[in-house]
Amino acid sequence: MKKNNKTEALWEAQKKGFLCPVSLRVFLKNLISIVFVVLIIIHSSSTGWCASQKQELENKIKQINTTISNKQYHYNLAERKYIAYTNTLKELNNKLLILQKKLNENEKNLEKLSTETEDLNKSIQQLTDKLNQEKAKSSRSLKAYYYFYNVEKYFPEGLYYEYMNKKIAHYLQGRIKSYMEHQVLLNEQKKELLAKKAQQMSLIKKINEQKNSYAQQKKTNATLAQEAARLKQAYINDIVNLQRQRNYLQVVLNKVIQEEIRKQEELRRQRELERERLLKQKQLKKAEELQKQEEAQSRMRLENLHAGLRPPIEGVIVDNFGVKTNPVFNVQTRNDGIDIKALNGTPVRAIAKGKVDYVGTLPGLGGVIIINHLNGYYSIYAHVNVGVSKGQMVREGQVIGHLNGDILHFELRKGSVPVNPLNFINRRYLGG
Repeated sequence: MKKNNKTEALWEAQKKGFLCPVSLRVFLKNLISIVFVVLIIIHSSSTGWCASQKQELENKIKQINTTISNKQYHYNLAERKYIAYTNTLKELNNKLLILQKKLNENEKNLEKLSTETEDLNKSIQQLTDKLNQEKAKSSRSLKAYYYFYNVEKYFPEGLYYEYMNKKIAHYLQGRIKSYMEHQVLLNEQKKELLAKKAQQMSLIKKINEQKNSYAQQKKTNATLAQEAARLKQAYINDIVNLQRQRNYLQVVLNKVIQEEIRKQEELRRQRELERERLLKQKQLKKAEELQKQEEAQSRMRLENLHAGLRPPIEGVIVDNFGVKTNPVFNVQTRNDGIDIKALNGTPVRAIAKGKVDYVGTLPGLGGVIIINHLNGYYSIYAHVNVGVSKGQMVREGQVIGHLNGDILHFELRKGSVPVNPLNFINRRYLGG
């Protein structure tokens, strides 16, 4: 059992000094110095590497941020172009719808004009047929008159017909005048219809040309919009990948920074430990001198403590006072008191009268009682179920608690300096 850990916890709670043997102190001093020097060497060699890695990571992150800003700028340009192309496509679609309506309307008008033209052509043809019928009928009548009345003996046939044709024409003029006037009117209407039809066809041609132009613009804008959308997606993919790289590098940078902080904190802690070690070394040196003086005085007088005191518990000593060397690891450990083995629950008694200065629990020691004997001596009882309270006065042999387990750790100190309890306790009550 290592008692140095117990003693440190106990006397830290009591705000007392700490005194270790010379050999152990030298060993610990050399060990701490070596560890401190090694840590300084490791930190100085790794600090430069950490700083260069940190600078390299920061430069990479800065470059990635610049690239991301550039990509975002070009993405915004592509986004504006895409919106402009999309709006143009909407406008062209609206214009094409309007043109298609106009085209449908004009095609209906053209179809109507074509129907009216066909109707006029039919009327003109009918009128022409009637006029030709009248002419043929008159010609037949002249021939019949020529032969019936034997006119050939007076007029040659050719001269007769020329003469009669004029007569017939004059005769028929009044008869077919209405036909001819109607024919002229129909021809004028036909001419107007043909002009309207030509105008309508010209308008339809222009509408189709404009429609084709819009369709070509629509196709071009659709291609440009598709290209802008592709660029947008490419920039988004690039930005996402760059952000992932940046996040990864930021994590690495944070780890480097944390490592640097940890090393600096470790170096600061080591420096603080070194300062504490030097301070403690001075305190130990002073305590050594005080111990020598106190030991010399304690041999001469025990004040109200006397040799042959009854131990706090009867049992077997399993660990004695002083410094011991581990034969396997060659490490020295110290026991500032003695350890007595007894039955669990055995009453624990005060070795002399005094005042209870401390009652509580400490790591590795369990329940602890410290009695101030009011003469510079203190007795310490560990692994105890406490039966007294702080500030209480106790007498010699009074039960102050019961053993919690089977080992009682007992110390006797002059001030902060541990002394061997066996110099004061009657050994006939103890075995071992």
